[in-house]
Amino acid sequence: MHLQLLLLIRASEPRMKPQSWLRRNWLLAAGGAFVTIHLSTWILQKVMKRSVRSEVSVKQNAMKEKTD
Repeated sequence: MHLQLLLLIRASEPRMKPQSWLRRNWLLAAGGAFVTIHLSTWILQKVMKRSVRSEVSVKQNAMKEKTD
């Protein structure tokens, strides 16, 4: 009797929707985005710095050759 009543109550309860991956792991997703953005800007900064140094070096060499 109790088992039947329990099964009847359980069957009439609304089923919860499974949560999406993003709702369960929002902190991981936010942390990953934060790290990705900062890592990519750091790499971009290093590449630009190296490019500027290379360009300045080329200009200095051209000026040296011009004066010689």
